[in-house]
Amino acid sequence: MKKITFIIIILTLHNLYSQNMDYKIEYNYTYLKDTLDSKSNENEKMVLFKNDSISFYESNDEYLRDSISQAINFTTTQESVNLFVKLTSSLPQAKVKHQILRNSLEQKHNYFYSIFTDSYVIENNLEKLNWKLLAQDTILENYKCKKATLQYKGRNYIAWYTEEIPLSDGPYKFHGLPGLIIKMDDEKRHHRFQLVGFKKINYKVPTLYNYDKKDYTKANNLKELKKLEDDFQNNLYERITNGSSGMAITINDDEEFRKRMNKKLEAYRKLNNPIELSEYK
Repeated sequence: MKKITFIIIILTLHNLYSQNMDYKIEYNYTYLKDTLDSKSNENEKMVLFKNDSISFYESNDEYLRDSISQAINFTTTQESVNLFVKLTSSLPQAKVKHQILRNSLEQKHNYFYSIFTDSYVIENNLEKLNWKLLAQDTILENYKCKKATLQYKGRNYIAWYTEEIPLSDGPYKFHGLPGLIIKMDDEKRHHRFQLVGFKKINYKVPTLYNYDKKDYTKANNLKELKKLEDDFQNNLYERITNGSSGMAITINDDEEFRKRMNKKLEAYRKLNNPIELSEYK
């Protein structure tokens, strides 16, 4: 199984472009995977990098891998592969697979997503979110915060933002408030974001700005991506073993491998609580 993980890591790397960033903002993202199981909460540390025009949001685990890849000037040579695997073998795989790039100057919003070795992008114009600002305040993370609500893609959210950090940004696709989002939950508390780190920086960060379009297949929406991932997961064993994924692997213990694949499929089918509910109908 280690050999399989090794190949997946290598084939999902792409050319990255460094952008000089001004802020590093960290959120803890807690989400309920299965609405039929109240204990199926998952946590992921997410990171938002920002400068005057670009915001780039992804899992911190993905950011660490991308940083190592760029630091060693990763190529597909055996020497480079061995070094990358050595440096990343102890790092966890990102549980949250999407990456989001907002360009405020061009008013563009790109959503990147990988399904095994295939990478996709949904390109959209930057959304204007219909926030409702409320006359309520509180103190969170030592910041004076104000309250706002939002209806977005099938969920009702409560957000707390601070004008003490005058950045009109936040986690996931949420932006447009007169200050940085400190905390944000949907009303059922199925998807929750909490600020855990904020600092000014002045260094280059690997992002998907000016991404190589030949590496990505355009998708129209999240529903289309879901159908593609359903197809992959339902045929996981065949995709991995017959080379239709762009790679073929020799399996020493076929029965044990099938059990592993069936277990992954069972876990995947329990993922019934996407953050953008209305996009999957």
